[in-house]
Amino acid sequence: MPESINKHFKARPGQRDYTHVREAPVINSVIECAGEILLVRRSDKLGFYPGLWSGITGFLDDEKNPENKLKEEIWEELGIASDKLGPIESAPPFETEDARYSKTWTVYPLRAVLSTKEVKLNWEAEEYAWILPEKIYEYNLMPGYDKVFRIFYPEL
Repeated sequence: MPESINKHFKARPGQRDYTHVREAPVINSVIECAGEILLVRRSDKLGFYPGLWSGITGFLDDEKNPENKLKEEIWEELGIASDKLGPIESAPPFETEDARYSKTWTVYPLRAVLSTKEVKLNWEAEEYAWILPEKIYEYNLMPGYDKVFRIFYPEL
């Protein structure tokens, strides 16, 4: 595993550090607004998948359920409050292996609709794009995000 993995991460009380653990539960999401989906390009400061495009992601590293974790991540990473967020749809989790990081990810796919496109990125993303769903494969996606996307857009 690369030495620089999560060098900026400091666990809060009650939070688990999955940096060097073989199996890790995570959320990954399709975020929508006005017929477009949001992709974020992950910061080079992140330990996992820097520079790749994805939905809003996060470790399930505390007692929050996947839906509440997504609300927290949308606030932290996008600066969007829960009152701008519609119902969250979930799908059954799936596992995916990544030999590069010696990880088995248990991915909890989620879909959320926002009522705003006004995004204020934090340090976890370098840039963002609101795109038509059919344009998603033009981006260098984080491994596994294509599967999350196809769960909610099986026709694409």
